[in-house]
Amino acid sequence: MDRIPSDTVSRFRPRNLTLKLLCLALAFSVWSLAATWKKSEAVLSLEPRLVNIPRGYSLGSPLPRKVSITLYGPPALIRAAKHANPALVLDLAGAAAPGTTAFIHLETRLRLPEEIRVTRVSPGRLELRLEPEHSPQGDRHP
Repeated sequence: MDRIPSDTVSRFRPRNLTLKLLCLALAFSVWSLAATWKKSEAVLSLEPRLVNIPRGYSLGSPLPRKVSITLYGPPALIRAAKHANPALVLDLAGAAAPGTTAFIHLETRLRLPEEIRVTRVSPGRLELRLEPEHSPQGDRHP
């Protein structure tokens, strides 16, 4: 068997190994930062949920099944916003009389980080009609 010359081994040994590893780590850091903070858009479909319906009243208009809210921002924060908002809560505490109650600016009812921007809400306005409930005798509750 022939011996391998020592200069052959030194040719295959990487030069400046520390510098090359440092450059690789820096490149990976820049790539991961860019991938994490790029902006994207996602649609959040939420089911409206009514709370504090006044006693003696019922909902006289149909409630939409879903409200679609389009969010724009970093993907990680959009995912967190989806988990933080399982439903769109509509509070009827101030609606103590029969009639129509309108809900506008539905995006203000969500818990969103400052970096997330709402670009679209559909439907943009919800109108709910409260009617007095009927008793079994046919007369209305006050």
